[in-house]
Amino acid sequence: MSVIEKLAKPSHLINMDDIIREGNPTLRAVAEEVTFPLSDEEIILGEKMLQFLKNSQDPVTAEKMG
Repeated sequence: MSVIEKLAKPSHLINMDDIIREGNPTLRAVAEEVTFPLSDEEIILGEKMLQFLKNSQDPVTAEKMG
């Protein structure tokens, strides 16, 4: 199972274990091109990333999520 498949599973919530930390060489890599229209998997992943961002900005939710 690829990383994207794992993250796009309905039962998986993105958390800090899924986030690449500062200093990781992946952050300096050239991004792959994205084709449109987006696949259902890519749309789900984007929605989950947005939900993670919202959760991380809410102090109560962020504390619960660790």
